[in-house]
Formats: sequence, C-alpha cells, structure tokens
Amino acid sequence: MEINTNRLILKDMTKADQGDLERIFNHPDFYYAYALQDGVAINVAATNYSQLAERTKLAIPRDSWIMSIIEKQSGKFIGAVVLVDLNQTQEYGLQAEIGYFIDVPYQGKGYASEAALAMKIFGKENLNIQSLYSTVDPNNSASWKILEKLGLKRQGFEKLSAYKNRDGSVAARCHYRGQI
Repeated sequence: MEINTNRLILKDMTKADQGDLERIFNHPDFYYAYALQDGVAINVAATNYSQLAERTKLAIPRDSWIMSIIEKQSGKFIGAVVLVDLNQTQEYGLQAEIGYFIDVPYQGKGYASEAALAMKIFGKENLNIQSLYSTVDPNNSASWKILEKLGLKRQGFEKLSAYKNRDGSVAARCHYRGQI
C-alpha cells in the first residue's frame, strides 16, 4: 500500500527499513519509548518493529498499518506512522491507535502532522474508523499539538508504564482520544 501527500510517500514498512530504524533510534536526541521498552537493545527494537510491520501486512483480517515515511524530495526514510489494533468497541465504535515518529533532523517541519493526517483520512475513508486514540510523553508538547490538530483530546495520564526513559526511569504517558 502507498499513500502520497504533498511532501511524503507513506508505504508499507519492510524488513529493508530495519537499518534506517536503527539509525533513527540511535540518535542521542531521539526519544522513542518502544525502542527502550523492557530494556530492549536499539538494534533488537528495530528488528522487532520491522518484523511486526511484515507480519501485520499478512494478517487476515488486517488490523494494523505500519508505514514508512519517505520524504519525496530526497527519497530518504525519515520516520514511521501507524494505525494499529483496529477493533470494534461498544463505547467508541471502530477505533485504532495512531502513532508516529520522525528522525531528529526532520522534526519541527510538519512531517509528522502531514503523515498523521494522511493516515487519519485513510482510516476514515477506507476502513470506516470512527475514533482514534494515542499515548504520548507528557513533556512532548510537539506531539500534543499534532494529536490536537487531528481532533484528539487529552483524556488522562498514567505514571506506571512499561516504557522507559533513556535514563531507565519509568516513562509517564498522556492518553488522547477523539472521534473522526
């Protein structure tokens, strides 16, 4: 699958993207909790992520879309955007979690917003998704802005999490949810 925006190409992630994932995860200024979950080494996290992407493409019915973000101008892999765990709920209807990350040199340029909006539109138009949810580090105000642009609202906060900060401390998470 491929989605084109003004500046980006979103395409199903493959095992070939593993090296780019590892490069991004290793940047000292990059915070990505999945990479640090349960003390997993960065290279193992990159392998796990790319393997998960490969498995979800083959699932029937498919419930997750893990997409590589490619900058059109340079052709470079600059991050990922996901719609995962598509499921029907009594309270929220058909819902999915949305997430994204962008390589540090490309942050602050609107790429995450552009990719997340494209995935929201894809989910609504092609999957009939009725609501989205996400979690984000409470100190990550840039991510809050992206989620709020998508129409999600802050719904809560938890201190206990399987995610770890780079220093090994427990990472706090804010929860966002919204109808689409």
